[in-house]
Amino acid sequence: MGLEVENLDDVYVQFERNELADCKQVLESLVSGGELVMLTPQLCIERRIYEDIWEKTKQHFAEHGELTLAEFRDMLGTSRKYANTTTKTRFSKRTAMCAIRGRSSE
Repeated sequence: MGLEVENLDDVYVQFERNELADCKQVLESLVSGGELVMLTPQLCIERRIYEDIWEKTKQHFAEHGELTLAEFRDMLGTSRKYANTTTKTRFSKRTAMCAIRGRSSE
């Protein structure tokens, strides 16, 4: 599944100036409607892909009990930067580190 996410600024430059407001409005509608998940203010991903990532993550924990950031990166077929960004959308920093290690944050 390689996770490749285009920066929104790179998307915006593909539109004419008079179309930019409409582009941003469509993006906001897709996010508020739940079709897209914002990873950061500049990165978003389709909800179905996002949920698939977490299903695979849960399955990995059920089978192995632990998941390193490198393993998570490889599972997504992406860079460490995007793997790390993805964990931060689902968990707080402390919880993300514990979850990646397969431990409780309590």
